[in-house]
Amino acid sequence: MLEVHLNTTVTTGLCLNGPDSVQVHLNTTGPCLNGPDCVQVYLNTTGPCIHGPSSVQVHLNTTGPCINGPDSVQVHLNTTGPCIHGPSSVQVHLNTTGPCLNGSGSVQVHFNTTGPCLNSSGFVQVHLNTTGPCIHGPSSVQVHLNTTGPCLNGSGFVQVHLNTTGPCLNGPGSVQVHLNTTGPCIHGPSFVQVYLNTTGPCIHGPSSVQVHLNTTGPCIHGPSSVQVHLNTTGPCLNSSGSVQVHLNTTGPCIHGPSSVQVNLNTTGPCLNVSGFVQVHLNTTGPCLNGPGSVQVHLNTTGPCIHGSSFVQVYLNTTGPCIHGPSSVQVHLNTTGPCIHGPSFVQVHLNTTGPC
Repeated sequence: MLEVHLNTTVTTGLCLNGPDSVQVHLNTTGPCLNGPDCVQVYLNTTGPCIHGPSSVQVHLNTTGPCINGPDSVQVHLNTTGPCIHGPSSVQVHLNTTGPCLNGSGSVQVHFNTTGPCLNSSGFVQVHLNTTGPCIHGPSSVQVHLNTTGPCLNGSGFVQVHLNTTGPCLNGPGSVQVHLNTTGPCIHGPSFVQVYLNTTGPCIHGPSSVQVHLNTTGPCIHGPSSVQVHLNTTGPCLNSSGSVQVHLNTTGPCIHGPSSVQVNLNTTGPCLNVSGFVQVHLNTTGPCLNGPGSVQVHLNTTGPCIHGSSFVQVYLNTTGPCIHGPSSVQVHLNTTGPCIHGPSFVQVHLNTTGPC
């Protein structure tokens, strides 16, 4: 186990202030982490954890699997102030020619605070770069932002990128982004982006990409967005893979010129066999309020949906589902059949008020 702890109890104190950084580099030709091992970085304070142009960086560079077995890379920022304030960042990079995560390993980033998790132009990036599968087996990439203030405030963002020529997710693996708060999850020109870029299937087997926004305020407020992009020349979802975006609140799910976007871009089928894309907006207020939108785009030259696959968009509320100049859009663009086999596209507006 490798542990790095920065602890301060001074209210006006900072773990990282100015052009500072904490960097952990594991460079090898074998697995970086093998067995029940872990790399942990903890920043614990009552002020901002990271202030100014500072960063926490963890780099695993190898030609074998980066993480093999029940291993983990964990970055924890714990405070009552903003976790990241200013143009600061937390970055985790796994670079290899083998699988990045093999077995039951994980990459975890946790922000725990009562203030904004990301304030101003701070960001969180997790990059898995390989020519093999990025995630193989029951492994996961997890980003958790837990607060009572906005999770993302200002121009901050969370990005997860899986870049490979093999499958991005192979087996029961997952990419998970969780924003949990009582204020807006995303406030201001902020965004959450998940990119799977490959020439093989993006998701193969019972794997998933999940984005969960849980709050009592608006999930998305201002010109903000949640984006999931699968880019490949093979099937985007092959076998029983899934993309899931869930917005759960008692306020409006989307308020203002904000959007949820799921884009599947390929030359093969977007959905093949029993894969699915689901977007759920669950609230007691309006699901879409103002010029907001939910967009699902399947772009290909083959069938968009092949086999027993489906696209579902659910708006569930007791208030109006759509209020103001908002929209739900599902676009299937192809030169082949849009839907081939026992497949379907469903859009459900469920309410006791006007839809």
